[in-house]
Amino acid sequence: DVSENLDLSARYWGDGGSFTFIDDFLISGLSRILDSEDNDPPPSGMKGIRAAHNNILVGFFDNQLCFSFPDKPHAWPEKYRITLDADIVSIAAIGSFIIVLTEQYPHQISGNDPATMASSRIDTLFPCVSKRSVVNMGYGIVWATHGGLANYAPGSGVSLITQSVHDWDTWNDSLSPSTIVGHYYNGKYFGSHSTGSFIFERDDQMGGYFTTIEPVFTAACTNYTTNAMYYIGDVNPGELYEFDNSTQTLTPMEWKSKTIITKDYMNLGAARVIADYPTSDEESANITAFNNT
Repeated sequence: DVSENLDLSARYWGDGGSFTFIDDFLISGLSRILDSEDNDPPPSGMKGIRAAHNNILVGFFDNQLCFSFPDKPHAWPEKYRITLDADIVSIAAIGSFIIVLTEQYPHQISGNDPATMASSRIDTLFPCVSKRSVVNMGYGIVWATHGGLANYAPGSGVSLITQSVHDWDTWNDSLSPSTIVGHYYNGKYFGSHSTGSFIFERDDQMGGYFTTIEPVFTAACTNYTTNAMYYIGDVNPGELYEFDNSTQTLTPMEWKSKTIITKDYMNLGAARVIADYPTSDEESANITAFNNT
């Protein structure tokens, strides 16, 4: 029955072999609009999908930022898209904000509903040079850029957190930023690139700790039940490794600090490094052999 209201005679589509129906109802009599009218499908080239606050999914293609309806991952209205001034490399969510990393400036997206999302460009030229380097560290979103690891925090904006241990020249000379794969483990940023790997631990007073390590990985994950980090590499495809397994022989690491300036001139005749860790006879022999080289 498609009659306009109960007081009118009933009309049926297909009644008497007539499969036509003329919609002559008054639009003023409609009580509601079809809810799914704006439920556009996601664009075929969309990538980088992330879950944001209020059960909103976010994705992108080219320089277009796309949003889904809250609680409707199948509906991506075109009218909610935001156009940025550069192609997007990666996106990440932190708190009630969405950080969009592009080939030029990062952008902060704020709002609780896709219909009210607002974009604000952060005028610090820190492009994201590796999409796989983007990691949510809790204190902020960290990514590889020219000159070091950049960090975005909602309260303090964007900064280079490795500026105390690496400047723009040493950063690009020491590693390959465009190939960095990042991972969060035990409060530290693990980064692996085409020529090596490193661990960076943030410390506001000391400027952070930057340690070069031997294992190179192309992907990593953490078992949150056992708090064990696993990684794979290209050397032996298909083999899974556990980082810092206590049953295995220790490998050398090289620690890099910030530049330390004394209050006055000082003639350093000797220095001592104090370390506290258990070693077996085999590990002690390996350390001695390594030091001798």
